[in-house]
Amino acid sequence: MQKRTNKSKPYLMTERKHTHEKDMFEPRVLMLKTGSLIMHPAEAFYKALINNLTDGIAISIDRRKIFINRAFLSIYGLKHYPKARGQSLHDFVYPEDREMVKTNSSLWLQGKTKITTFQYRICRPDGVIRTLQASPTMIPFKELYAAVAIIHDITEMKMAEEKIRHLAELEQKVAEHKTAIQELEAFNNMVCHDLRVPLIVIERLMQRLSKEYTSILDQRFMEIIGMIGRNFDWMNQLIDGLLAYKQLAGHEINRTRISVKRLVRSVTDAISQIYQGRRVILNSGPLPPAYGDEKMLRQAFTNLISNAFKFTKYRKTAVIEVGALEKPHETIYYVRDNGEGFDMKYSANLFNVFGRLHNPDRFEGTGIGLAIVKRIAERHGGRVWAEGKVSAGASFYFALPGNIMSVQNEDLPGGDRGSDD
Repeated sequence: MQKRTNKSKPYLMTERKHTHEKDMFEPRVLMLKTGSLIMHPAEAFYKALINNLTDGIAISIDRRKIFINRAFLSIYGLKHYPKARGQSLHDFVYPEDREMVKTNSSLWLQGKTKITTFQYRICRPDGVIRTLQASPTMIPFKELYAAVAIIHDITEMKMAEEKIRHLAELEQKVAEHKTAIQELEAFNNMVCHDLRVPLIVIERLMQRLSKEYTSILDQRFMEIIGMIGRNFDWMNQLIDGLLAYKQLAGHEINRTRISVKRLVRSVTDAISQIYQGRRVILNSGPLPPAYGDEKMLRQAFTNLISNAFKFTKYRKTAVIEVGALEKPHETIYYVRDNGEGFDMKYSANLFNVFGRLHNPDRFEGTGIGLAIVKRIAERHGGRVWAEGKVSAGASFYFALPGNIMSVQNEDLPGGDRGSDD
């Protein structure tokens, strides 16, 4: 193609060297050159139109000439890197995509494919990686053909598709977990129901033996009956614990403003009645009010304080402290004791169902109490953890998010902030 002699019209700047066969796939970035005279109005209009498109336009004629619009420069990141404009466009293609782009370009130019669009990635001069979609076509131009490629930046669309795919996977996992939980709860109900029946039979047989055959049974047999009775009680406690743990999942949280000070005093008064005769020093630090389900939080503090009483029973003087630490984003309540303690390397097992670390002959329990505390904390968006040392006591922490605390900012009656007497 010859350069236009009319200097009043724009013309395409050409490469002067002969194009080698390999350059078929390596067009170089050249710019539209405009003469100093006024353009024809129609040409000025079309140039303005193309330069104001948001998609990039690249035009190659006879595999030797190219025109690109402003959007193309912006997409490829060449607007602020003029030195890079003389590079091959394929230099910007992401290394892993270069062979694919070269193959698709070759097949398309030879008319051996019906592909109308293909996607590839580029690495711009500023290091940013973008995903593009090219739509090539051939347009007759005088006696030649112009290869026109429309370049659309689909990076954000790809990111959105990836997020949608990720969300779909999460939804699938949630659905699977929900089904598994429902099946587990159904199994839990079935097991608890099936265990109750034989326990009732055993209880009635024990009562009959104790009532009708006491006179003919020896002392050893009565001791065995007592052992059966203790294990019967323990099994009932296990079943009750499992049911209590299961019920937390379906319990709807009824959030209210709670005076933790009053709640803890009520719990400690009730537990102290059970352990009358022991020497126990109860210390209570500042306890800010909480915003949550009072019934569930009462259960959590009951389990923690009961544990403190239980694991200090071999101390001449038990020291139990209940307090709180206010942090910027959460309030941490704790129950601390000078009891049996535990080895920290097993601390992760404490809050598992049936996660017991101590000999059941020395410390009674089912191993469900702390699991219930953990579930209550998690239902409130909080967390639990413990610290301890063998024979040196333990501290159990129960944290509630600060945003929950501030949802309702009204004062408790009398302006109480947990220091009420």
